Amino acid sequence: MKKYIVVGLIVLVGGALLVGPLLQGDPEPGSETDPVREYVQLPARFSFEQNLAAISNTSQTVQVSVLQKDIAKLEVDYNGEIIQSWDNPTANVSFPFAGNEVGTFSFDLVATMKDGSQLRDERSLRVVSDIAPERLKAVEVTSFAHSITSFTQGLEFDDGKLYEGTGLYGESRVMEVELNTGDATDQLGLGAEYFGEGITIMDDKLYQLTWQRGKCFVYDLNPISLTMNDKSYVGEGWGLCNNGTELIISDGSETIYFRDPENFQEIRRIQVFNDVGPIRMLNELEYIDGKIYANVYQTNLIVSVDPATGKVQEMINCDELATKGRGAGLELNGIAHNDTDGKTYLTGKKWPLIFEVSFVPEVTP
Repeated sequence: MKKYIVVGLIVLVGGALLVGPLLQGDPEPGSETDPVREYVQLPARFSFEQNLAAISNTSQTVQVSVLQKDIAKLEVDYNGEIIQSWDNPTANVSFPFAGNEVGTFSFDLVATMKDGSQLRDERSLRVVSDIAPERLKAVEVTSFAHSITSFTQGLEFDDGKLYEGTGLYGESRVMEVELNTGDATDQLGLGAEYFGEGITIMDDKLYQLTWQRGKCFVYDLNPISLTMNDKSYVGEGWGLCNNGTELIISDGSETIYFRDPENFQEIRRIQVFNDVGPIRMLNELEYIDGKIYANVYQTNLIVSVDPATGKVQEMINCDELATKGRGAGLELNGIAHNDTDGKTYLTGKKWPLIFEVSFVPEVTP
């Protein structure tokens, strides 16, 4: 069984994460590879480097060096929960560890001394997925006109009708779009101080995030009209979708948040990881057949994510679409699934085309 330690963090989407043995010994204090850490002062410390990585659902043995004899209690605190403890340890100890949830978590060794004082060996543990994502590519079925003035931030079908939310200060709006022509048939603009982001529709309400203003606008449909039930949140708003009961939000990091649509309180969150590391810059979202699909900002990549675990299920290459349909536009951004006919559509910011697509296995040389 292999054990890993992160010794560098170079994650290009779908690229490589530099890892080495998890339980390799520490460098000698004062050596060139030794970070500035109080090795001598700690009464106990983990016997591995500072930045760690493990594979989910994979058990491994973690070694602890006990350096002083006057420790009353030694505890391992994993993400705020004590998972292992020893009373009056006088020799080196070890314990089995298996991280089930993917993400980056705190991993601390807490020594309580007989005089009541506490010292901590504080580390960070990254748990990557034990699943290798399926490699797919998006292929064109057919295409339709798309407005080159639309800086697409959200794309959504509801009852067979297509809705789009756009961004940029002074240009942000939400609108119903005629798929066959690309024309807006009903639209409402945001104030010039707002930069529109992702949209979703649930229970006959259209929700639209804003980038840095911490406000989610709520609209009635047919026609589109603003309600008095705007929601507030802390942090940036990027992508938005829903699973029928919860709003699902990205903020440009690897974290996806689940919120109550009524009070906008956070219910839970997941971190999105593949078998290499975190997938950051998650942008426009769509919920399709029990999975979250996310554009990865400034790439031609879409990932599908298990909403329960955060593990990436599929990585979808959209290079061919970008070559065919970007024109003078910008990034791929916009995923819409029409439940009425089961078709999926992709577009980008100011692209002249919107594509009906299918996802097929990617054949690599």
